[in-house]
Amino acid sequence: MTEPRASSREAELEKKLQELQNESRQRASQDVANSLGLPFADLNTTPIDVEALELLDEKTARRAHIAVIYRNGTGLIVATSTPNTPETDTTLQELQKRGFEIKTIITTNEGLERAWKQYAQIKSIETFEVGAIEIRDEDLDELRGKITSLDALKDQVV
Repeated sequence: MTEPRASSREAELEKKLQELQNESRQRASQDVANSLGLPFADLNTTPIDVEALELLDEKTARRAHIAVIYRNGTGLIVATSTPNTPETDTTLQELQKRGFEIKTIITTNEGLERAWKQYAQIKSIETFEVGAIEIRDEDLDELRGKITSLDALKDQVV
């Protein structure tokens, strides 16, 4: 076998091994969900509501191994891979104290990682809303460059 074919074959085998390991982890998470009477969701294919995700900061979500993936009024769907840890329980209780009704689902660690990656979208937008006005970081940076004196500020405001 030539070296490029061997390398290609190794890559195929590595990919297949990765798929089998992912399936095994998913089955294990499904078993946990079944034993606890909770639903299971694969967050690799489930849409994640970024606005719901914002209800917890990323550090808290990672520490508690949870992701708020959906919000409907005061109802939340929270995904976790470790439903019975003290950190998870404490964070869920804090959400309940804030007036939210929580439905917990089980997912894999890989699914949580996908959800947590969505925090990057939140940080990249960085838009502030004041009434009906939206101010983006880019706009503020542009104004900072234009405003060099009090007179320049007055010209921008008018």
